[in-house]
Amino acid sequence: MKLMTTLSVGFVVLVFALALSVGLMSQFGDGVLKEHLSRKIADVTGTRVDVAYVETNLLTGNITIDNLRVGNPQGFSDDIFYIESVEVRLDIRTLLQDSIVIEHIDIIGLEVQLEEKFPAKINVIALKNHVEQGEKAKKKSDPIDDLSFSLAELSLGSGVLNINSELLGKNNTRIATFSVSYDDEMSNRPLKAIIQGVIQRIISETVDSKIAQMARRIENTTTRVLPPAISSASMPSSPPLPEKKPVPTLPSKAEITRLVEEKLPALPPKPPFFRGFP
Repeated sequence: MKLMTTLSVGFVVLVFALALSVGLMSQFGDGVLKEHLSRKIADVTGTRVDVAYVETNLLTGNITIDNLRVGNPQGFSDDIFYIESVEVRLDIRTLLQDSIVIEHIDIIGLEVQLEEKFPAKINVIALKNHVEQGEKAKKKSDPIDDLSFSLAELSLGSGVLNINSELLGKNNTRIATFSVSYDDEMSNRPLKAIIQGVIQRIISETVDSKIAQMARRIENTTTRVLPPAISSASMPSSPPLPEKKPVPTLPSKAEITRLVEEKLPALPPKPPFFRGFP
């Protein structure tokens, strides 16, 4: 009797699991999810996105994303992010609830390309601005937009930051691992908002401090290379211009006649011989 009861319960659980898998396959099937992720990440970043491989297991709630590439903003090189693997763990008990709980996102093998083009163009800043502007856009174009998600924890297992600066040269450094837990700030949000939050956290944890250091070094370098600006205080004073003299005006005919009469002596009277002439 116990055996029959156990088999019956097991059969019901199996049927429920199969029904659940079939019902959600339209949203979480490998190919469909890969397409959704690529499109949503591209919407957030405004750049090209390539996802090589996605594997889902709804019975365990595990999703694996391999070889994720995010392109650079226009005017820079090929990729800004490369992620070797992303491990996502869902709480399968919430798959049919109002908000699907993402228990954990673990990023493994992150490579970030920090690129600077003289005088003041930095790829990560351009991407960050686009991500922040994307928060204002609220459009629904995919069925997955009708789903709500809550992210509990995000972690980075390993990473490398490659710096390529036209002014400062090239170098690379290890990215420190981090783990962050969320409360309400990442609860009941569409998939696009979850992606925005993850990208913003990656930038703030791995790149923001390096951008500040790069900005200071660029400022110091340009100060040494470029000549100082010439201020009006440092310029030699010019000699004063000569005072303009008034232009004399010509006297009128009446004034000329008056001057002649005043300055010239009186003429003697005409001799008798010339009196008949004017």
